[in-house]
Amino acid sequence: MATIRDVAKRAGVSIATVSRVLNNVGHPVRESTRQRVLEAARELNFSPNDLAKSLLRGRTATIGLLVPDISNTYYADILSGVEAVASERQLVVLLGNTNRDRERQVRYLRVFQEKRVDGVILAGGDTEHGVEPGSLAESGLKIIWIGYGAPGIPAIHPDNEGGAMEATRLLVALGHRAIGCITGPPESNSSRARFVGYRRVLQEAGLPLRPEWVTSGGFRPEGGYEAVRRIFRSGHGERPTALFVANDQMAIGALRAFQELGLRVPEDVAVVSFDDVPIARFLRPALTTVAIAGADLGRQAMEMLFEFLDTGRPPASRQLTTRLVVRESSGGPVGTLQA
Repeated sequence: MATIRDVAKRAGVSIATVSRVLNNVGHPVRESTRQRVLEAARELNFSPNDLAKSLLRGRTATIGLLVPDISNTYYADILSGVEAVASERQLVVLLGNTNRDRERQVRYLRVFQEKRVDGVILAGGDTEHGVEPGSLAESGLKIIWIGYGAPGIPAIHPDNEGGAMEATRLLVALGHRAIGCITGPPESNSSRARFVGYRRVLQEAGLPLRPEWVTSGGFRPEGGYEAVRRIFRSGHGERPTALFVANDQMAIGALRAFQELGLRVPEDVAVVSFDDVPIARFLRPALTTVAIAGADLGRQAMEMLFEFLDTGRPPASRQLTTRLVVRESSGGPVGTLQA
């Protein structure tokens, strides 16, 4: 049985060089040397572990996953779906959490290239604002986008606009005519699509879109908390009797702000949200929200990536349907709340 020493002797290099090539770690190795080591390993049928076996087939058995905010359970669900499928195929997932920082996005993608990952899944509709779409295509990385992606990059995303329309239509059907909106980050494609859905339903119903009732909460609880305080302390006159909140994280902060302001949900203000994170049904009141199967998004993104790896051809993009889950926070018909 061949050993790493035999491979080193056949390739005319040191044992350390063989280890660096087969494990893809340490100082960079010239491509000609790397090929010589791999050829020697093939000739000697040397395969010390699964990673080395993958390298001999031109793969590293690693996948890169880039998310904008791992503290958001929506992205944690995506990670669980990605990891479940990767584990079935005996692949390792390298996770990068960008915290919505553009420089981090670029740095992580560079690391994924250096580690020679087999493919990359980019989760989050705003990732393209940190990286030029052209540079992604030229990177040589096989990429699947969870979100709206960029031209030439296969993508999978939920029906954000349709889900937001369904949520806002519920509020209209319940009798609300003064409906505000807490959006996500302005650079997020998902946030923009959800706002478009909200706006379309207001137009359908002949309701006004009041700029003072629309503000960004950055997709985070503290953002939702501050957004409510801005909207409901913004002078005198009418205030919204209902809010469409673009994700559950912001809705959680919004519920706390309403409590502090002495406003009851749903009696004084109805709230409908988006994502259906696990805690949504345990809140008081439980959130009415648009359900996205985050784990299913992750699983399907991995299936698309495997298709890409196996065929060498970009798979067709996909859109997943959403589902409105009606709970307590939307309440029933109410009148107009006055400041």
